[in-house]
Amino acid sequence: MEIISFKFENSSFEIHVRFSATGFKQDDRDIKSHVRELSISILKAATGLRYFLKGNTYIKYEEDNSVYCSFDLD
Repeated sequence: MEIISFKFENSSFEIHVRFSATGFKQDDRDIKSHVRELSISILKAATGLRYFLKGNTYIKYEEDNSVYCSFDLD
C-alpha cells in the first residue's frame, strides 16, 4: 500500500491510498477498516493522541487501485 496524500485540519482527516493488485481484492468493509486503522496510526504518530474516526466519505477508484476516505474526528 502507498499513501498518495493525507490532510488533517481541525476536526477532519482525509487520506488517499493506492493498494497493490492483491490487496485491493478485499471487500469494501475490510478496505475501510484497514484505511481507518492506518489513519489512526498516522494521527497518533503526528500528534501523540489516539483519535476515534467516524467515516464520512469512501470512494474506490478501480482504474488505479486507490481509495479516498475522509473522516470526522469523534
